[in-house]
Amino acid sequence: AVWVIARDHNGAAEWRPTRGTAPAVWRIDPKTNRPVARIPLPLTPIRIALGAGSVWVTAQRVLSSSGSSIDATVFRIDPATNRIVARIPLRTRAADGIIVSHGLVWVAIPQSQQ
Repeated sequence: AVWVIARDHNGAAEWRPTRGTAPAVWRIDPKTNRPVARIPLPLTPIRIALGAGSVWVTAQRVLSSSGSSIDATVFRIDPATNRIVARIPLRTRAADGIIVSHGLVWVAIPQSQQ
């Protein structure tokens, strides 16, 4: 499968507050190029990674068009059920990159948030 995050900002360069959007992760069938699942997210997705049998998504609650945010979180999605199976709060306002390696999930926190 191909996994795609959708921030729902209609191609605009600026951020939109999460409360006014419908963020999601889409699962696409690469043979047909058609979506087979839409997994709604309660926060705006930032990055996505695959590994350790799961789909991992960093996300945060965007507060304004300037991109200010809170509630940085990692979501774990089970590809067998297309459902969120874990929500891991990061106790920071923002998150960025994510990678899965050697059974561990690593998340990059922007320097301005440390």
